[in-house]
Amino acid sequence: MKSIHFAITDLWRRKWISLLLLIQITLLLFISNFAIASIKDLKKMKQEVTRLTMDTPIYFMKDFTTEAHFDELIDDDNKRALHYFEKLYDTLYSGNYNADIFSLFSNSLPFDKELFRESLDTITHEGNYADVPTLNATDELKQYFKLEVAEGRYFNQTEYADKKKIKPIVIGSELAKSISLHEVIQDAGGDQYKVIGILKSGMSYIDISSNREFISLDNTILYPQNKHYMTGGMEYYALLSATYIATSDETIVKDIVEKGNNHNLFTWTYSDLSQQVKYVIQDKTKWIQMQLMLTLLILIFTFISITVAYLQFIIQYTYEFGVHILSGATKKDIIFRVCMQLVLLFVLANSISAIFMHDANQLITSFIITIVSCLLLWIIPIVKIMRTTIDQMLRWR
Repeated sequence: MKSIHFAITDLWRRKWISLLLLIQITLLLFISNFAIASIKDLKKMKQEVTRLTMDTPIYFMKDFTTEAHFDELIDDDNKRALHYFEKLYDTLYSGNYNADIFSLFSNSLPFDKELFRESLDTITHEGNYADVPTLNATDELKQYFKLEVAEGRYFNQTEYADKKKIKPIVIGSELAKSISLHEVIQDAGGDQYKVIGILKSGMSYIDISSNREFISLDNTILYPQNKHYMTGGMEYYALLSATYIATSDETIVKDIVEKGNNHNLFTWTYSDLSQQVKYVIQDKTKWIQMQLMLTLLILIFTFISITVAYLQFIIQYTYEFGVHILSGATKKDIIFRVCMQLVLLFVLANSISAIFMHDANQLITSFIITIVSCLLLWIIPIVKIMRTTIDQMLRWR
């Protein structure tokens, strides 16, 4: 216990240096975790795209519609555009094509913040409202992304076709902390929703055409894709632009693109998901390489800073160490005192990072980085103390 007391006293004596080292160690933990998570995401993305396209190629729309034309299309007074949006929607989702067609149209809904008070750490909130992510849901979405329900059920066919005053929804596991199965909730606009199912924890999907990252559904509301719930040209445009088509017949995709480009609606082309992912992987690999380089630089700088600080401390307090040994302490006690300083800094750094890291894997990674770093950083101080004799310590004044 005396060694721990001395270690805390030593850190306080050099509080500004200790603070600088604490910041470096905390930054090291964050950057290392971020780089490792990116590597895992890249591996997961490769596996997921391979799984998705194993049996049937998946195509997605690439929209080159100009901003001026976009504004014209979503204008509420443009009844002609709305008519053709509805017509294209009916063509795509009426089952006329021998293909699995689904959309990854995502949005958000504002709710009273008090309704989701137990989930506010995972959703955006401002003022009195919580902005909850939503995702357009179909049976194809469930099939392709292997979505599983922990409680209740998924949507049935009537909920895709019939208009209901209270809309059915399936919620993510994080939102289930705030609202329960079969509960009816109301958004800021007065629309009501009934929870019919709760997804298993960890459910996610990937949207290569958008942000190219895995998107967690733990804090998301899924609602059934239903024409009756579409509110205008903007929603039709967003939903149709986020269309994915799984088919072995590329002529189907060409026909859909042609229909989308007719009537002066979209400026569409299409791309094969498996081909597009090659470019995504290249971009992500470069980004990971930059992260690893930054991690390496911080690691080297941190190791040098801590080692220099250690040596300066040992040199400055060598005489004190000698006095302690004459008073009955051993070199093992001195080494423990010196090494405990680093342990305390890493414990503080891990405590700080734990506030922001909610994933158990990240905490485990931080713990492993702590052990490896301490073992490496202890080598020089231990060797220095062990090689210094008691006579040399007492002459160091």
